[in-house]
Amino acid sequence: MNKYEKVTFITDLIKNVQDNILKNVDKMPEDWNGAEFRMYISDKFKEIVFKENAKLKRNYNNDVLINNL
Repeated sequence: MNKYEKVTFITDLIKNVQDNILKNVDKMPEDWNGAEFRMYISDKFKEIVFKENAKLKRNYNNDVLINNL
């Protein structure tokens, strides 16, 4: 992927998760604070974005380590 494709992919993916979260904002308890929102956002990213594959995960972890990401 070139830089433009990377930026577009990342932007679209985050927007998709954001839209999914915001459609449920009225259902969220009034007493939630930052901690609950962080957990909810994390859960939604895992649910919507992440489809784990052992080999892919191993290669990804290696890339993150090597490239100091």
